Amino acid sequence: MKVYEEKKINEIFREINRELKTDITVYMLGGGALIRHGFKVATKDIDLVTDNHHQIEQLTDVLKDLGYVIVTDLEREYLDLGANVILEREDSPRFDIFFKIVCKKLMLSKDIKDRAIEYIVLSNLNVKILSKEDIFLFKVVATRERDMEDASLVVESDVDWYTILEETEKQNKYSERKWFPMLYQAIEELETKYHQRCPVKDEIYSRALKDLESKA
Repeated sequence: MKVYEEKKINEIFREINRELKTDITVYMLGGGALIRHGFKVATKDIDLVTDNHHQIEQLTDVLKDLGYVIVTDLEREYLDLGANVILEREDSPRFDIFFKIVCKKLMLSKDIKDRAIEYIVLSNLNVKILSKEDIFLFKVVATRERDMEDASLVVESDVDWYTILEETEKQNKYSERKWFPMLYQAIEELETKYHQRCPVKDEIYSRALKDLESKA
């Protein structure tokens, strides 16, 4: 699949802005966010999440007016992501749009939104980029091989592991899923496959044990 650089992504956001009739705010994760943080130079898709269902409907309608079509024939790995809608257009990045929850696991929390930084602010469209720490968590829950590769790129930068710990603890409260065992498994993979060490691994392990005990 063809990949696209930041210039093309910005052109599409400007297209969207021209067609929007009201203001919307979306949060970008995935490849587009990694480009902005300097971890990648191109991506095949634009991953967006918002907690406003009406804005998803507005964005979907605009993309359809711009020639995008909704994708219904999806491979298993894309079904597992749990996107609310996926749209494609020839010679353009694909849009994966999520409502509140990404990969059927991670909630777009208030803290995640507060940590996001401004990316592009237009007359009707405001796109924010998730923090490195929250991108890391989204990549961990996706569990695809290329997502772990991206997670390793993020870890190479100066991430705040205590922010990751705090958000993981909060995500525990949003669902019945036990987050720390999943995070610890990711840390183990980063260590064995990518030779990256986590300074709070012991703390993650301790909390993972508590999660498992409470689940039992």
